[in-house]
Amino acid sequence: DNGKMDVVIRNSAIKFQGTLTRSDKQEKPKVGWQHVAVSFNQRAYKVYLNGEKLLNAPAISPRPKRLEIKALSSNTRYDKYAMVANVRIAEGGVPLYDRLVTNGRFVTNDIHFDYNQATLRPSSRPVIEEVVEMMKAHPELKLSIEGHTDSDGAADYNLALSEKRATAVKAAIVEGGIQPARMNVIGYGEEKPIMPNHNPEAKAANRRVEFVLLN
Repeated sequence: DNGKMDVVIRNSAIKFQGTLTRSDKQEKPKVGWQHVAVSFNQRAYKVYLNGEKLLNAPAISPRPKRLEIKALSSNTRYDKYAMVANVRIAEGGVPLYDRLVTNGRFVTNDIHFDYNQATLRPSSRPVIEEVVEMMKAHPELKLSIEGHTDSDGAADYNLALSEKRATAVKAAIVEGGIQPARMNVIGYGEEKPIMPNHNPEAKAANRRVEFVLLN
């Protein structure tokens, strides 16, 4: 369809239209906010809903020229508006492996945990899968997984929590088929902030996971 791919999320169903149609994904989504992640690299197009992979189109042709995000409320009740919020565009154009080799590390705020816990949320799955795919493609890679927190709470607690979170990330990558010996974990707690913990935005930036190249 001239490179057009529509992913439509409604109260009643999830539908795909365009160069690939998936009739097996017509389930009814949950009510409330939905976390949607879209990945496009070269010709490969992936869509995730609340951490679950909905669509994997490995070769879209021709190459799309734009991305449109729409929230349509015309057919909804007056108190059931459709809205879009918290839109973020990650660094694109450079594969994860190239960024890791060039910079020696890969920093992400898109690995999420339950509050004050080391339990990974489903929204973390796209990044975890990307790391797994990279490590499978480059079996020589060895990584240090570093956990960081903001300054809320006691320093000792944050130090322990950050290591538990790094360990949870490693476990998820191992579950994807990567040997445990290829990864180390370390928690820094609040010791290495990216910016001063003066506001919620800064604290969110400091709550992060870093993958550091060991080779």
